Amino acid sequence: MFDNIKENAILVSTFQSKEDEMGLFDKIKGLVVETDDAPALPPVNTQTPMPVTQPPAASPIMSPSMMIQPIAMPPNYQPSQTMPMSVPAPISMPMGGFNQEIYDKIMTVLEKNNIDGFDYYEFRQSIANASAMPLPEPDKFRTIFAMAQPFGVSKDKLLGSIDFYISKLDEHKTGFQGYIQSLRDQEVVAREQKQTINQQQIQQKSDMIRQLTDEINLLTQDNATLATEVYTQTSQINAKEQSFSTTFEVVIKQLNDDRGKIDTYIASEIKQGV
Repeated sequence: MFDNIKENAILVSTFQSKEDEMGLFDKIKGLVVETDDAPALPPVNTQTPMPVTQPPAASPIMSPSMMIQPIAMPPNYQPSQTMPMSVPAPISMPMGGFNQEIYDKIMTVLEKNNIDGFDYYEFRQSIANASAMPLPEPDKFRTIFAMAQPFGVSKDKLLGSIDFYISKLDEHKTGFQGYIQSLRDQEVVAREQKQTINQQQIQQKSDMIRQLTDEINLLTQDNATLATEVYTQTSQINAKEQSFSTTFEVVIKQLNDDRGKIDTYIASEIKQGV
């Protein structure tokens, strides 16, 4: 294996001139392809994903139905049948995981901040390009590193460039977190504020309904009392009317009886006197 590395290093020495028109990465790619012991490799795939650590499982997200607070309604209150009160069904929330679109954007950050020359960025691409080589991973790393040494590559340079790229990714992460916060302000906080306003209005209207219900109950009780009084007064008035009518008929009958008697008795006396 080390003989192969030496042979590759000898091949690299033919490309030591940094003023050659071929780029540094193309030199490494050419060396990998022209190695006798290694098969031809596919073109460099800059989209080959690096190992990604999956985020920890998120805590369950409360559905809208879990966040609605019930309001105590009056005992006699019945909601209108024409406007049913409905509660949103629980929503299945997506859980975060590896996302190819996000990965591509992150890799674009590395590409935009790529340092001139051969560093970790080109080293990583060379490793990806050598994926078809029938070598264990440690040997692939050593082989690519040996072939890149004529271009001023060292272990410290590779590790230092990794730290540089991580710092750039941290800056990108900070910007992304600001974007996420703005999304929360627009899409979540605004809705939570609207929820609070709605909850206050619901409570206010519930209090109004309770007050109106109390007033309705008082009016209903007053109507019941009035109905009893109406019945009592009507009965009393009808009784007086009936008493008057009965008594009136008695008096009229008495008068009519007396008239008949007078007519009969007095007329008979006049005739006898004559």
